[in-house]
Amino acid sequence: MGKQVGFEDVLRYFDEDGDGKVSPSELKHGLGMMGGELPMKEAEMAIATLDSDGDGLLSLEDFIALMEFDLNGDGVLSFEEFRIMMQ
Repeated sequence: MGKQVGFEDVLRYFDEDGDGKVSPSELKHGLGMMGGELPMKEAEMAIATLDSDGDGLLSLEDFIALMEFDLNGDGVLSFEEFRIMMQ
């Protein structure tokens, strides 16, 4: 349960409009706030790759799948880890 709560916190960081899901623009902006630069096209591609229900947004379940790429296990997907996931 602790790990899921951590994922929920990270999801809330990205979820600017509070709808419980992360859009491509929210993903782009959130990664930008972490010091990375993500073109909108790549943000859209990432969402499309991980979006399990086809709504164009990342749900908590999708976000947990994304966090499997947290290679150093710190509970945060770094920009570099995100880039590795996209390769």
